Amino acid sequence: MLRVEGQQNGESGYFYKMINDSAWEFQKTGHIINRPFLLPDKSAKKIEPFRINYEFTGILKKNDTKTSLNIVLNDFNFIGSPCKINILYNGKKLKISNKELVLFFHYRHTLVKRKRSVGYWENGDFANIRGAIVIPDEYRKEIEKLENEDFKLLLKNIFGTMNVINLHGTASLKGIKMDELSFWDLFRAPKDEKAFNSRYLLNLERKFN
Repeated sequence: MLRVEGQQNGESGYFYKMINDSAWEFQKTGHIINRPFLLPDKSAKKIEPFRINYEFTGILKKNDTKTSLNIVLNDFNFIGSPCKINILYNGKKLKISNKELVLFFHYRHTLVKRKRSVGYWENGDFANIRGAIVIPDEYRKEIEKLENEDFKLLLKNIFGTMNVINLHGTASLKGIKMDELSFWDLFRAPKDEKAFNSRYLLNLERKFN
C-alpha cells in the first residue's frame, strides 16, 4: 500500500493505492498539514532518464544441437531493459515480408557481495546480469514464411518449442557472456523453463563505430 499526504477540494488527508493500481483514492482525515508540499499547486515535470545505448554482435549457440545463430543486440543499456535482438541472415538483419524479425531481451542486474560505484561499468568493471529472451508464438509463425528451408530448419533447431530462454552471466562495455539457467540454479526461474543442464550460450562483443 502506498500513502501520500495531500489535499483534495480543500480537505486534508492522504491519497492511497496498491502499487499496481492504476489510480489513487483519497481518504479525508482533517489533520492539519504542518509542512509545505514539495510542488505546491504545480504538476511534476516528467524527466526523461539519461540513456546510453550500445550495440553488440555475436552468437546465440545451442549446445545440444551444436548449432548457432549470428545475432545483433540493439539498444542495450546498463540501466534500462529491454533491448532488441536481430538475427543475421547473409550478413543482414533477417526480414520477412520486408519487416525485421525482432526478439526482445529482458534483463536486470543481480546482487553482488561488494560495493561498487555508480556507473561502475564505465570503469571497465563487469555487471552481473540475469535475463530472458522471449520467443512469442507469433515469431514461430513468421519463421514458417521463410523461403530458405535450410535456414528455417536452423531456426527451428535453435528455438524448438521454447517460449523463453533464461540466461545469467556478465556484461561489460567490451562484451556480454551468458549461459542458460539450469535445473541446478534454484529459484531463479520457473522449474518448467529450465533443463537439467545448460543448453544455450550467448557470446557477444561490443560493436565500436
